[in-house]
Amino acid sequence: MKVKRCRVCRKEPPKYKCPQCFTAYCSVACSKHHKATCVPLPKPEVIRERNVQPLPQKDSYLEDIATDSPDYVPRETLEKLRECSDLRALLKDWQLRAMIEDCNRAENKDEIISQFMKNDLFVKFANTCLNIVDEFDLDQTVKPEPS
Repeated sequence: MKVKRCRVCRKEPPKYKCPQCFTAYCSVACSKHHKATCVPLPKPEVIRERNVQPLPQKDSYLEDIATDSPDYVPRETLEKLRECSDLRALLKDWQLRAMIEDCNRAENKDEIISQFMKNDLFVKFANTCLNIVDEFDLDQTVKPEPS
């Protein structure tokens, strides 16, 4: 079992969590250091359980997407994402859903994703998705960016 460490000093086990972004830290000194670089998570406006509908058999809006694009994901893989119980469990967290919604709305998606990659929950979500979409070795999975 992996021992959790302070996300600031990476020496001691964490005792506290930032109320703004839920980053774990071990001391007042680490708290002060973290507050200088904290990126608060957005508060959701309304949280409601959504009914998951099956993907339609033919998506006219998908006809314009080139299947040879590096961003193309086949329907079978999308279905695997939909059916993954680990992914469903992660998506029950309102903070993760808020981060995903912020990514979708952001003009500079690379910048906001880079910020969110400092959050353990978002990293776990990214790795879960990538492990379904691609066959990754353990050493190829995404690591959290240092705080």
